[in-house]
Amino acid sequence: MANYRDFLIKSINNLDKAEQETFTSLLNLADKGEYSNILDAFDNGDVYEFNIVHFEKSDDQNLQRLVHLYKEIATIKNQLINLNAIKEDELDFEIDDDYEE
Repeated sequence: MANYRDFLIKSINNLDKAEQETFTSLLNLADKGEYSNILDAFDNGDVYEFNIVHFEKSDDQNLQRLVHLYKEIATIKNQLINLNAIKEDELDFEIDDDYEE
């Protein structure tokens, strides 16, 4: 039977999925708007790793809201991990040591 910690870990895993989906939505929206010229420079198969900082200075209010949401999700996820001493091997993803709250 699942206990409190099991449900907490499931919640953290769900937050990680929401963080990924939010970033994907942000990237897709940027591709159709303010960043379309930049993203058009890449060919199919090209690999470039975008980061949230690439979108922090956007003039698009919708992108700004998604950046804010992404950061909030990441912050809460990391706080829950730290507050509850969750170990990486308990999660469905690798803990990103680069993110600063």
